[in-house]
Amino acid sequence: MSVFEKIFKQKGISLTASRLAVFNVLENASGHMTINGIFTAAKQLDPGLGLSTVYRTVNTLCSLNLLEKHEFPDIEAVYEKTAAAAKDHHHHIIDRDNGKIEEFSSCELDNLLRKIARQNGYDMLGHKIEIYGKKLQNK
Repeated sequence: MSVFEKIFKQKGISLTASRLAVFNVLENASGHMTINGIFTAAKQLDPGLGLSTVYRTVNTLCSLNLLEKHEFPDIEAVYEKTAAAAKDHHHHIIDRDNGKIEEFSSCELDNLLRKIARQNGYDMLGHKIEIYGKKLQNK
């Protein structure tokens, strides 16, 4: 049973075939997905799936902090499992030439941000790093 299914059951939200198709797509996603990408893939699993169901399911997952919506400049909004659902934490580099989104992790950066928060009298509860750039020619 997926994390999504467990939370829906705990909250008493029905597990319809359409929602299960969306869950399956998101659970197996290797990266960020647009609403249309989720819809297209989930419709393969449930031909009766409607786009409005995808929007409602995605919005519910976002409100439950299981899915995160990213709105980067100049590209369509994308969604991915949150650290709570995916059990990892990462940041993003967005290529301004082609819109490609790359993920990276950095314990060193996370520790520095935690230290900065402490120096300013805060206990860091979370953070989000987005780097915008252009790919170097020799990389």
